[in-house]
Amino acid sequence: MKIDFPLSIKICESDNEKRNFYASLRSLLVGNVIVLTGPTCSYSLALDLLSRLNFKPDNIIQVDNNSVTGLTDILDSLLIEDITVLAVGGGKVCDIAKRLVFTVGGTLIIYPTVVSNDGLLSPIAVMSSDESSVSLPAKMPDHLYIDLSIIRSAPSKFLIAAAFDLLSNISATQDWRYAEEHGDEGMNHLAFQLSRMAANQLLDCVSWDVGSEEFLRAVIHGQILSAMSMAYAGSSRPCSGSEHLISHALDKLNIGENLLHGQKVGRATLFTTYLHMKCVKKMQKLFSVFNCRQTLVDEVMSDETLLAVFQSSRTVRPGRNTVLDEYSDQELLLQYRKFEKEIIQL
Repeated sequence: MKIDFPLSIKICESDNEKRNFYASLRSLLVGNVIVLTGPTCSYSLALDLLSRLNFKPDNIIQVDNNSVTGLTDILDSLLIEDITVLAVGGGKVCDIAKRLVFTVGGTLIIYPTVVSNDGLLSPIAVMSSDESSVSLPAKMPDHLYIDLSIIRSAPSKFLIAAAFDLLSNISATQDWRYAEEHGDEGMNHLAFQLSRMAANQLLDCVSWDVGSEEFLRAVIHGQILSAMSMAYAGSSRPCSGSEHLISHALDKLNIGENLLHGQKVGRATLFTTYLHMKCVKKMQKLFSVFNCRQTLVDEVMSDETLLAVFQSSRTVRPGRNTVLDEYSDQELLLQYRKFEKEIIQL
């Protein structure tokens, strides 16, 4: 994984800062500029942003999915090189943009309209391929511009999902330590600490009110720290462990389709930390504050379905050893039923 850390990260927190914020962004739009954005709200926000910047790009491309074939279509349509890509949108737009610039080169500027996970800055693009998700190397943005008024105006479920995504760092780092103790791989201690800092500053935040400035900053700064930890590690290891394996298995089996990625990995974290015998009370309290269920998904899963999830989780990322390897599929089923009784108290 080739890592190019961002040259700048700008966060606009008030109307008084917007003039300099926009002027700084406008100065970067030089040469062959392509705007990637979503098809609905993101598109309207992109047009409004371009109007404020008094700038007309060479092309505006609307992205409605994060598929590998969709990226190929975009690549085939590009007739110019040495491009500057301005990505205005959510996770799918950011992933396509990061993978696009990784593939063809150029400058990448990301202007997120929602924050629901660490994808806005991480050196990894989650793409869909043949009805499953794949994690591919990607380019970290050269410049990141975050307007907190836009992030705050998005539905609260996205920010809550981003908070739960930070919780997955606790499980992932426990799994990383587990792998090191079993002689499977070494530890990058700086990356480990950055990942833990991202999660702990959320858990220790003075306010868990989604509308508060403190909570918003804790989530945004935490997601930046998470991306930095992956960059230092050269892999997703500090932020992706057994909880992500379970989440990807749920995706593959089309279970919990009503949940965002951050919600899935956050819920799975409660169970995987239980497997580590280190269930964190503060995490459970956070779920209670957000009135969120602590099961893997909303629907009740049969023993057969759970066994299929655990079996599939072992095939998601071969070679990534986690606490799941401590148990057979049948033992994981028994542990989950115990988890329901002891922790969730259904």
